[in-house]
Amino acid sequence: MKTIILLIMVLLVYSCSSNPVGPEIIKDPKQYVWSVDTLRFNDPTMIQSILGSIWGSSEKDVYAVGHGDAGNPIMHYDGQSWTDMDKTKNGIKLSYRAEWVYGFGGNDVWITGWAQAEYGSIYFPDNVGSIIHFNGSSWTQYDLPFKTMSFEYIWGKNSSDLWACGSNGIVAHYINSKWGLDTIQIVEGSTGNFWIRGIVDYNNVTYAIGFKNPRNYFFRKDGNTWVQIDSFVDGENAKWGDRQLFVTQGNKLWTYGNGGIWEMENNSWSKIINTEESVSGISEYVKNKFIIIDYYGKVYTYSDGILELLKDFGANPYLAGIWANNKECFILANKIGSGISASSLVYHGK
Repeated sequence: MKTIILLIMVLLVYSCSSNPVGPEIIKDPKQYVWSVDTLRFNDPTMIQSILGSIWGSSEKDVYAVGHGDAGNPIMHYDGQSWTDMDKTKNGIKLSYRAEWVYGFGGNDVWITGWAQAEYGSIYFPDNVGSIIHFNGSSWTQYDLPFKTMSFEYIWGKNSSDLWACGSNGIVAHYINSKWGLDTIQIVEGSTGNFWIRGIVDYNNVTYAIGFKNPRNYFFRKDGNTWVQIDSFVDGENAKWGDRQLFVTQGNKLWTYGNGGIWEMENNSWSKIINTEESVSGISEYVKNKFIIIDYYGKVYTYSDGILELLKDFGANPYLAGIWANNKECFILANKIGSGISASSLVYHGK
């Protein structure tokens, strides 16, 4: 009997040690219960909020950033409520304007934007591209002195290899703990500002998409030179998504925007998903399972080649961004009112 008991105990110990963590629990988005939060700001004079980017390290650590008429706020969710971060108390210039947030964990958060140049600077009174970083305990601000520049987007493979891009063809690469500046130039004549909307590394090659009225552009970096691969006139048959680039966990390169989602193979785009409106965000909440939002209020799930409508919030508010994990989903939305008045909302599914 003692031998049998000892054998059972050994088997139990082996079973626990060989499988110390149970299987990952994945919540089906169809089972979400939705709630909505209206984001509130420290500045009582703010009447317009059009936040455009959301990212989280977990369902208890989520950031939302973007435009506000009294200074672009940085909002943070701690699992219970949203608060407007006090910039000056965190060592960030009051003139800082946040545009996009991205990160690799709660102790590694990056936000791009711009800041007013210091009085007496050769760049004063213009804005300069600016990036801030949170290391888990404090924030650091990097002002990159390019006159009248704004960083609108940031993406990276890891915290040591990042790309940022934005207005006037500006591109910055963070490598070896330093930011280096670059620009993308175009040959074709056009008018207005030249925006680099997205930039990613894919299979060790850097790609970017941009827009300068009336054309959309697709670029590849060959060594130290940016090569324009293709372009199309805005409003005509799209060759790729005009909004943003997206690298899946399965190592596929997508782009999304007006009319759906495209996938790239051999430097050529093919459309894989058709939508009625413009896709404004994608989140891969587990590998090969996606939640997709469109600008006019529709939320979809996509897996195994099947696109299904998950939720329809209506055309107002407009859906601007999404972040989700295997447990919860956060969708950033902007409700347009009379005149320029607007408020930012977060639809929270859990």
